[in-house]
Amino acid sequence: MFVWPGKVLLLLLESKSGADIGSSVSKARECAKIQFLCGGKVLFCDKVQAMGYPSSFLHGDCLRYSNRLWEHTLGMIHIHFTNYKVDLDMGGLKNSLVAQDMAFEVTRAPWSPEQQMERPRLTRRVLDTEDQAAFRLHAKMPRYIFFAADSENKWGHQRGYRIQITSFAGDHIPESSSMERAISWARYQLAVTKRKEEEPTSTSIYNQNDPWTPTVAFADFINNETITNEVTGTWLPG
Repeated sequence: MFVWPGKVLLLLLESKSGADIGSSVSKARECAKIQFLCGGKVLFCDKVQAMGYPSSFLHGDCLRYSNRLWEHTLGMIHIHFTNYKVDLDMGGLKNSLVAQDMAFEVTRAPWSPEQQMERPRLTRRVLDTEDQAAFRLHAKMPRYIFFAADSENKWGHQRGYRIQITSFAGDHIPESSSMERAISWARYQLAVTKRKEEEPTSTSIYNQNDPWTPTVAFADFINNETITNEVTGTWLPG
């Protein structure tokens, strides 16, 4: 589907890579919005909206886990986790992940050579492996991170798409939990892996039935393989 710059494409997604822990509503809808702007900029945002009705019954000491809504009805505390696999190709299928940040360098003040000053400069690092490209939830990320093509624009910069994460899900369940591997993709605010046909999704519908022995464990995808100038998959939580 072709979309003119500035138009908005709304998609209703049923994410296979989702987890709903202790849900009190019958259904949740995920609405993803992709906006194509002039100059090649692409905006992607998603939201999870509850639909349906509360289905938790007032019983015992349940107020430890929820708030009372009506005579016999509770609004149970629960968490919606979603995970998106994004295919970002820039100038070809094989790209590299580049991180840019800022550092200070000490130099002499030109107008007063006996004095020193700190000057900000740009640092650049290619993230060569899956381990380097897996950013844990709440961990500090580089100021700029983007997929770069093996080609340059007329200004001598690599062509690329910047990934800017403005928000993500709340706290992940403890990794010591026997259920955690079933939704281990939620450990990361961003992960980039080498694309493999046997790794199409970050979870399985069967994981919800038996999370203690998951059919798919995303944590196993990240095994320090090289991702420089490779076909990759980008995994983003929502």
